[in-house]
Amino acid sequence: MPKKQNSDARERVLQAAEELFHEKGYSAVSMNDIAKTLDMQKASLYHHIPQGKEQLFVEIVSRKFKRHGDGLNNAIHHAGTHIEQKLLAVAGWLSQNAPLSLLPLMQNDMPAVSRESQQKIDAVVFQNLWFPIMQVFVDAQRNDEIKQTHAAILTGVFVSLMDGLTYIGSGNKTPFGLDVMTKEAINIILYGVSQSSPST
Repeated sequence: MPKKQNSDARERVLQAAEELFHEKGYSAVSMNDIAKTLDMQKASLYHHIPQGKEQLFVEIVSRKFKRHGDGLNNAIHHAGTHIEQKLLAVAGWLSQNAPLSLLPLMQNDMPAVSRESQQKIDAVVFQNLWFPIMQVFVDAQRNDEIKQTHAAILTGVFVSLMDGLTYIGSGNKTPFGLDVMTKEAINIILYGVSQSSPST
């Protein structure tokens, strides 16, 4: 098979598997299901994906997060220099592209794949979602914009807040717009709400 045709066929396999995984979940989808969707022989399917369904899952999740990483880094790069501007850019990008919607799928399906595959996916998610955001906090600490604290914890708090706000801001669940809530949440992260110093 010519290289171009082989590449196109492989892309069709990845797209079909991705749709089925999202619709039914990883565990409920078989290679037979994917082959049937593509009107392809199962043996031909293994020609494109020799390691089977688990290889498909890892490749699909990995390439989606790599695309998200490119977009996220681009949003940060084109934001202003202050941390508040960068976090607003990150929040806007997250709400528009919804990479966090992939996390429940991964949490449900990850136990069904091998430890090696889990580690590959964890590394891709960290590199393309967590690390760019964490680097915003690290840079702000380096520039004395915020106090020295655990950047990983700040990242977790920020991502959790944005995930929750995106859900609340959809479907008219609140009288406040998503933009208003996002700005307020970032303001709280950066400046707090208490008028007194924390107790020790």
